[in-house]
Amino acid sequence: MDKWWMCLSEPELRCHNSNIVIMLTKEQIQELEQKLRSERADLDAQIKELGTPPDMGDEPGFQDESEEAEEFYNQQSQATALKEQLADIDSALLKIEKGEYGICEEGGEPIEYDVLVIEPASRMCRDHKRSHQE
Repeated sequence: MDKWWMCLSEPELRCHNSNIVIMLTKEQIQELEQKLRSERADLDAQIKELGTPPDMGDEPGFQDESEEAEEFYNQQSQATALKEQLADIDSALLKIEKGEYGICEEGGEPIEYDVLVIEPASRMCRDHKRSHQE
């Protein structure tokens, strides 16, 4: 079945396969953009903090060095996960700039506002998120 879209005034309404879905208003997009920027700043600070190597201390000893190396490895693992979240946020901010924010990458339909409030960097609508979790 072909997908078709029909755009109407503010707030923008789009028809997708005969289901009417209310798109995001400018105010909602601004609110979500602020949330994304705030989350981005928090993640940036956490990544910088995790990038600081642990103090190896002055005391020589295999046990101390081993624990410190393990701590550094754990910090780097956490930083990697945070960098992935940061990339998702940057992608969402770029979509806002391009006017493509809030569209499911899987099916092309609008992402529900309540989904975006919980996860502003979401790439998928509720239904496609569910199908990927199963």
